[in-house]
Amino acid sequence: MIIMKYNSGMTFIEILIAALIVAIVMASIFSSLNFTSKYAQSSANKTMALNFAEAKMETIKSQSYANIISANFPADAVNLYLSSGTNIIANRTVGITAYTNYKAVSVTVSWTWQGKNYSEVLNTIIGNH
Repeated sequence: MIIMKYNSGMTFIEILIAALIVAIVMASIFSSLNFTSKYAQSSANKTMALNFAEAKMETIKSQSYANIISANFPADAVNLYLSSGTNIIANRTVGITAYTNYKAVSVTVSWTWQGKNYSEVLNTIIGNH
């Protein structure tokens, strides 16, 4: 007579291995979500900085050619409001270089976020018509 055993359940080792695999997968997912969140916030900061640079550039471009000089556009501070509710003070500077028939204009917005320095620069050339 042959006696057959049926093992239809899981052993303790199999359960531990399955739990370890699930834990590794969950840790990877949470890590990627954290990275994605930081990257999205960094992109939002850069977009805000470029908007402030664009606003200053439009102000400069609305001036007459003779009035586009560095003394008329001193450095100023702007507030970058983050979605997390944090307020970052950024510095906005204007650089103007005059050439024979045009001026090269550069607007830079720089700030520090999470211990790192960032800056966004917007450049244009304005001709003397």
